[in-house]
Amino acid sequence: MQYYSFNNNLIEAIGKISKLIPCYLFTSGYLHEVPVVKQKMGVFFKKAFIAQDIGFKKSDKNAYSKLSTFLKVPPENILILDDAKSNCQAAQEAGFQTILITEWEDPIETNNYLSVLNMYFHL
Repeated sequence: MQYYSFNNNLIEAIGKISKLIPCYLFTSGYLHEVPVVKQKMGVFFKKAFIAQDIGFKKSDKNAYSKLSTFLKVPPENILILDDAKSNCQAAQEAGFQTILITEWEDPIETNNYLSVLNMYFHL
């Protein structure tokens, strides 16, 4: 049996954001299809994009360029939240704004992320 850890405050923030703007999931695998993950977060995302399905790794800036094309949204109008520095760097190279999530469990870090998200979205 697999166990998953969720940062409920961050998930709540994403839920609020998803009521303001369309939210999409960009993932390297099919974790979003795991029932417990789908139940907790699936309702917030209009669509999931899987890196291998679009032909690039998440650490490749071309993946983000392709996302921008699929979404028909300029890169500078897209905010990426990711827990891998290499993915954030690739997104930045493609012109995206990013927030690196490094400590999913740490309440102080969570408050920092929520402060930044509040700055963007006035939650």
